[in-house]
Parts: sequence; C-alpha cells; structure tokens
Amino acid sequence: MGLYKETTDIITSWLQNHGTINEVTLGDVREVDLSTHTNFPLVHVIILNNDYDNGYSTYNYQYLFLDTFHDSDNTKLEILDEMNEVVTDFISALNNGTMLNSAIRISSVATGEVMYNQLQNKLYGWSLEFGVDVPNGVDPSSGVIVCG
Repeated sequence: MGLYKETTDIITSWLQNHGTINEVTLGDVREVDLSTHTNFPLVHVIILNNDYDNGYSTYNYQYLFLDTFHDSDNTKLEILDEMNEVVTDFISALNNGTMLNSAIRISSVATGEVMYNQLQNKLYGWSLEFGVDVPNGVDPSSGVIVCG
C-alpha cells in the first residue's frame, strides 16, 4: 500500500473510531449530498494537494467537523463546543504520536474556522486545514523504512 493511501486511511480510521463521530466521508464536498445524511455528527475529509520536498511529502487536507442544528434539542454554541472537542482530540492524537508514528508530524499550525448554517440543512461546526509531513519510504503506522 502506498504511503499516501495508508496515511489517509489511518487518519480516517481514527476519526471513525472517535466516540462522538457517527460517519466519515471522503472526497470533494460537492460529490456528497450532505443534506440527505442523517448520521450526524460527521467529518468530511477533503484532499487538497501534496507538496514534495527532499525526504518528505506533505499531504494537505481540509476536515469539516459538522453537526446539524435542531431548534428543539441543541444550541449552536453546544454544537460548536462539541465539534471543537473532537478537533482538539484529533490534533492531540496527531501531535503526540498516538495516531501516526513519531516521524510523521503536522507540517504547520492547524487552522480552524467556524462554519455557520452551511449547506442545505443548517450544519454547524469547524473547518480545519493542515498538512501532514510524511518521510518518504517510512511506514506511517510503525515508522519502519519500507523502501530504499
């Protein structure tokens, strides 16, 4: 398996196993009809681009941590707070080596932006962007060199 796919799979698997998140989707946000999903809260992973440097590849992603607002049971601030807790857990797992091996790191400060009333079904949450530096030829989960 390639480093890019394995890194992406490890990250999405961690999100799928987080107790708060019910679903993880991947791809262009226009290809997913978020208005029909009822399995909220969810995370949608958007692959942005890659940067290639001497010895490292940087995989750049955008993550949408979203939940739907219902007048009867949640306030917008509670949704933002709950999704912020997931984002904080996620960044912590990336930074402390519990998700990926210690050779893999976030390439820059992760930037989060509040999302209000997005798309067709009043989605609230956070948009998070950052890159992950992966040493070329190193297994993302174990840190073992897999090629010359």
